[in-house]
Amino acid sequence: MTILAIVVGGGIGATLRYLLGLGFAPSTPPDFPWVTFVINMVGAFALGAVMTLLAAHRLPGPWGKPFLSTGLIGGFTTWSHTSSSRATN
Repeated sequence: MTILAIVVGGGIGATLRYLLGLGFAPSTPPDFPWVTFVINMVGAFALGAVMTLLAAHRLPGPWGKPFLSTGLIGGFTTWSHTSSSRATN
């Protein structure tokens, strides 16, 4: 069940990252991958907030933390996307 939670969360996070990249990429200068940078910063702050909240409040079931942290936020802020966007600019 934990693996499934990570897979589903990762799929949602990666899809959100892709859609945000499509929406904001045409309006940013091509010299630096600003969209990827902002997405990674938002994801870093979101991960900090999620982990802080999870330290205080437990989610029902063992799958909530992996779904949110490794899955959703991990898929949203992938390093491979940063590398590939830097290589194409």
